[in-house]
Amino acid sequence: MTAEMLVAQRNDQQHQIWLQKRTEDVLSAILLSGQSAHRAIVEAQRLGLKPDLRRTVVLLELANPSDIEQVARWIQHQVADAWCVPLHASGMVWCPPRTVPPDFRERLTRAGISLSRVAIGTPNTETGSLRSEVEQLSDLMAYAQAKIPDIQWLDLAAHRIPVAVWRYRSEDGFRQLAEPYLALQQEDGNGQLRKTLKCWVEHGSDGQACAEALNIHRNSLRYRLERIADITGFDLASPKGITELYLAMILAAE
Repeated sequence: MTAEMLVAQRNDQQHQIWLQKRTEDVLSAILLSGQSAHRAIVEAQRLGLKPDLRRTVVLLELANPSDIEQVARWIQHQVADAWCVPLHASGMVWCPPRTVPPDFRERLTRAGISLSRVAIGTPNTETGSLRSEVEQLSDLMAYAQAKIPDIQWLDLAAHRIPVAVWRYRSEDGFRQLAEPYLALQQEDGNGQLRKTLKCWVEHGSDGQACAEALNIHRNSLRYRLERIADITGFDLASPKGITELYLAMILAAE
């Protein structure tokens, strides 16, 4: 290899390093910081990153943080023109064009990649709204860790109300909204009433479906619902009562 070829090779390596760093900076500005987002989108176009494509935001949280670089390399080869940036020590943001591949979960399994949690945003989101999606999915991750830790795959569309409320849980008005459920916690030593309330909400206040899910008689369900109403002060048969108690259930710390 001649001296000129060595110099050209070194220059090419330096350019690739610069391009990778610049790409990550531009994508971070679009997806994470929100600073100079319009300028970053223009720069993304210049770099050939195709910001005109609509995308779906996916947050990936790794079970083993030491695998993040390996997973980042793997995921960059899964879908053409996808974006990927680190979010924190054990997480990353991945934005494939249009929608998430339907076999994405199977691909992860075949690759032996272990994830503790995955949150999927709204399909076909325009570039200017991606940062908002990242924020909502981050809130969804925090909500899931606190309230539904056993669920690994999360869809933002299925949890929009809890996510919208969860962000403001520390504000005075929302803390007060949680008080009826906190009262239920104090009276419900074995968790039976809270389990019943959760089931009642999940089954849309359908008495038969709820009783079957809990494997109890309708009369037992009726008694439990009356106890919940007595403790919380809410009428579970009214839309207002069940809505406020549902929000209280979301906001209260377990």
